[in-house]
Amino acid sequence: MRSGIAAAVVSALLIAVVVGIFAQGETTAWGVIASRTELWIWLLLSLIPLAIWLFNRKEKPWFIITLVLSLVPALPDVALGSPELPRGLKVIVFNIEHGAKGQDRLGLYLQTQDPDILLLQEAGPLENFPGSASPELRRALVGREFRQSKYELIAVKGKILDWGLVPLPRTQLEKQLNSPKKLLWVTAQIHGRKITILSPHLSPTWAGIALQHGQLFSQIQQVSASKTGQIQTIRRILKNRPGPALVGGDFNMRMAGPLYESLKKDAPDLFTPKTRGFNPNRIDGLFGRGFTPVRAELGPDNLSDHRPLIVWLEPKALP
Repeated sequence: MRSGIAAAVVSALLIAVVVGIFAQGETTAWGVIASRTELWIWLLLSLIPLAIWLFNRKEKPWFIITLVLSLVPALPDVALGSPELPRGLKVIVFNIEHGAKGQDRLGLYLQTQDPDILLLQEAGPLENFPGSASPELRRALVGREFRQSKYELIAVKGKILDWGLVPLPRTQLEKQLNSPKKLLWVTAQIHGRKITILSPHLSPTWAGIALQHGQLFSQIQQVSASKTGQIQTIRRILKNRPGPALVGGDFNMRMAGPLYESLKKDAPDLFTPKTRGFNPNRIDGLFGRGFTPVRAELGPDNLSDHRPLIVWLEPKALP
């Protein structure tokens, strides 16, 4: 009996450590490492001491129940919300991986979706998109005004009134590889409403590349610091630009932890369990103010190494 209590205590302590590390988000080096793995795997490993004790005790039913409960966090995307036809402003956030899985197929998909606001990451370099992109991918921008940085693009069904690029903090490895980090923003008039739109692509961990350059540990530490500065820059822009706003892009972090919570103070998460297609492990996101999410979905997984976020929004009444 004492060995069983000891096993339960060890498993409980391991679970507490795992949850604590994941709760830190990207603010620490351990949090950065954790964000590149699955929470359920570590929870499962944490239960090994208890599972071994149960197995040795020939408690097979409890052993199976323990394993099943440990896999609960691995359940697929939760589909919640109303099945009724979506309405309102349609927004797509999508890291298209430079069209590596087929530009024509990607272009046809975007044409079919026909969003009011399109936020693309890894959509460059500038000389390759849209200028040298496939006809179908270029056609996806027809009827829209757009602006882009080297790798990001914002396209809207409306009129772009102003736009710019804001430098973001970078890691030493990003500087060494000449990887740009500039936040693309536009102010647009869409459906009679003035909206500030930001399309961030925050620092990746790049563990493999960092290892090749002998900078793995320093890169992990610097990613935490750079993302903190990048989120602070986004929040500063939002505070300086009152009114409706959207922030959609590849955040390269789990939608949890201190950085996530700090961004939500200025722009609530619009892709939540209350909307359709919730995925707790996603690293792409859409935040905003002045809007109520009606529905959200995850798009197909065969167009890029990311899945598009599709969100329908209802504008809130202006004060």
